Amino acid sequence: MFDIAWFCPKEEDINVPQNKKRYGGKKIKTEFFIKWAGVLHFLRTIVPLLLVASLFIAISFGIRAMILNVPYFMVKEIRITKGKLTAYNTDAFKKHELLKKVKGESIFKVNIEKIAVVLKKEHPEFKTLKVNRIMPNIIGLELEVRVPLVMVKYNNYYPVDSDGVLLSPDTKVDGTLPVIIGLEFLKKPKVGEKVESKQLKSVLQAYKILRSANVIKKYGIKGIEVSNIKNLVIYLGNNLEVRIGEGKLADELKKLENVLKDSKVDKNNLRYVDLRFEDVVLGTR
Repeated sequence: MFDIAWFCPKEEDINVPQNKKRYGGKKIKTEFFIKWAGVLHFLRTIVPLLLVASLFIAISFGIRAMILNVPYFMVKEIRITKGKLTAYNTDAFKKHELLKKVKGESIFKVNIEKIAVVLKKEHPEFKTLKVNRIMPNIIGLELEVRVPLVMVKYNNYYPVDSDGVLLSPDTKVDGTLPVIIGLEFLKKPKVGEKVESKQLKSVLQAYKILRSANVIKKYGIKGIEVSNIKNLVIYLGNNLEVRIGEGKLADELKKLENVLKDSKVDKNNLRYVDLRFEDVVLGTR
């Protein structure tokens, strides 16, 4: 049996007075045994806990590895659960390498955050894009597509949505969008980013009011000249030029509607309507 006395200091090595050697030695041995008893108690307590924790971790990893390889949880479908793809981006989505690699992979391994970031960056036509897991084997995509509102020209014609975000020139546009003429760009616009221009924000707000007016619904708008934002020039679908000043836009449009309803006005010979003054000015061809 191990002799623990080997650890104990000899009496002659303890520098204490002669009449206290005996009792001093006993005191040191007692303190030593108390310390070791504490260590042993700690080990008896912690070791079983460590063993249980290790066993739990091993079982967890084993179960995880087993689940990751179960065919039941392998991705079989990429599904649009909200919104819809346009003709422009349907093929791009179907052929995207990141989505192709997902199929056949465990649904638990799919990095849905990475997919969302990559697709959003490559497809700025989506205002929002979320990727979800639909158990047991479907990856769902929630899409909100940006809707082109107007066109701007910078080396090419680009659609812009209501937030002022520049979209790809290949974006499918329903019908004919008005072209914003005379924009001053603060920097070169990039697809997927907001167009930095002094006039664009104001003209987008104005266009939302314009298109809700009955007279505009009837004739449509081909373009809006914004060189001077305080004096907009609107080109209607019938090629009529409408000049608008700083008055309330809704009031100006009402005056325009009254002019075009007036049977005394020869619409076929009308070149422009100037609404900037108290009395409307009509220009003929």
